[in-house]
Amino acid sequence: MITAPQNDQVIEHSVLALRIFCVLAAIMEIAESLSWLFNNSSLVIPSEDGVWTKPLSDFSLMDRLIVFSIEEVSSIAWLFVLYQFWALCKHYSQGRIFTSDNAKNFKYIAYALMSMTVIESLTPPLEIFFLEYTQVLIEAPKLVFAETVNINFLTAGILFWLIAKIMERASLLQEESDLTV
Repeated sequence: MITAPQNDQVIEHSVLALRIFCVLAAIMEIAESLSWLFNNSSLVIPSEDGVWTKPLSDFSLMDRLIVFSIEEVSSIAWLFVLYQFWALCKHYSQGRIFTSDNAKNFKYIAYALMSMTVIESLTPPLEIFFLEYTQVLIEAPKLVFAETVNINFLTAGILFWLIAKIMERASLLQEESDLTV
């Protein structure tokens, strides 16, 4: 059986590990995004006919930046998720476990993850629209809807939303308990 001081130490070590992983994940996300932009990577769009691909070096600088912006919106949402994890770590390291602030952080994580499903589903159609508008694409590839929807983020988002609701309830119970003592 774990005693209270041991449990506090486990939380402290877990918070430290999560902070380290958040920083590493943020650095890797930014590095991956920048390497995609500056290396001779390709824009890849799944379609019924297989995969449409074009090296970024074939695009003008302005077109490359616009495609990069469309591609990387979900990265911004992911960095927001990491920031919310960082905020949770701050609260936990201060001993603030069942608070309305933590519930808000979980809710923000949920919304960001669910928005990533929408963002990633809209990315290929937006890229195709832009490429047709700029006449880089003469005929748009036919998208396969199942390949553009990532249900994993939606599932994780719903789970974090549920955790947010549980944390809201726990914070209310904590407040009631503090008032009765």
